[in-house]
Amino acid sequence: MIQPMMIPRTMAPPKPFDLEGSWDTVDLDWDFMHVRTLFGSIQNWPDLYKKMIIKAPEAWVGLHGASRNRLGPAV
Repeated sequence: MIQPMMIPRTMAPPKPFDLEGSWDTVDLDWDFMHVRTLFGSIQNWPDLYKKMIIKAPEAWVGLHGASRNRLGPAV
């Protein structure tokens, strides 16, 4: 951790876990999930989305993707 003194007392840093592994042991009380710059690192995107919806159905999900095509992903 780069700046441990700047973490508020009421916040604990998240524990690392494998996104593509089982989420059964993860206690999710999250209200926001931020997914950014993971293109090329997730093998099964539909499975990841399913886990997000099942484990945190009321949470907001922020997604940010990238495309190697300069004209955009739809081309």
